[in-house]
Amino acid sequence: MELRSRLLSSVFERIDKDRQITVLDVGPAEPATVEFFSRYRCRLVFADLYSETALTEAASGDISATELDVAFRSCLNYPSGTRFDICLLWDVLSYLPSPAVTAFSRALLPYLSATTAVHCFGTLKAANKMSGQRYSILREDTLLLRPRADEVFPPYPHSQAALKSLLRQMDISKASLQSNGLLEILLEVLKNNGPVLASEFGSP
Repeated sequence: MELRSRLLSSVFERIDKDRQITVLDVGPAEPATVEFFSRYRCRLVFADLYSETALTEAASGDISATELDVAFRSCLNYPSGTRFDICLLWDVLSYLPSPAVTAFSRALLPYLSATTAVHCFGTLKAANKMSGQRYSILREDTLLLRPRADEVFPPYPHSQAALKSLLRQMDISKASLQSNGLLEILLEVLKNNGPVLASEFGSP
């Protein structure tokens, strides 16, 4: 099904098409997304967190905060100096209990700058028919959603206030509630974002 995005187009409006950009997509490499970004000077990075053991372990809620940090740092392990201009988190935060949201944001933070645009979806209710979808971009304001055939994780609803407190050095800049119950969110990186101290992560 196609889903009209109310916020994604604002991300692309500020892209300088003469400059190469680096984009993180936490889902698998979807053909529509690859085709969409072919019009830009772009380096696409697909993390496919939905297939990672870290997400399964985090969703279970059975591992410690330190183990969460280590797991997500392993999944989001990129060369020093990597900075993403756009991060497409899709609905991954909806499958993470509160400690895992914090651990995920800490692992992502070293690859963000004050100008990084972070797009995601949340859910306010555990019973949401839109869970278990694969996301891709058709147009600047239109997404393609397809049911995932692989593992579907239990949902963890988070309010906007909860996300603001759980995410490290990020804040909600815009949010829009879709008619299907999905909460579309744009996150901004706080301008004082600097190198993440080792103490942020605890002991490895």
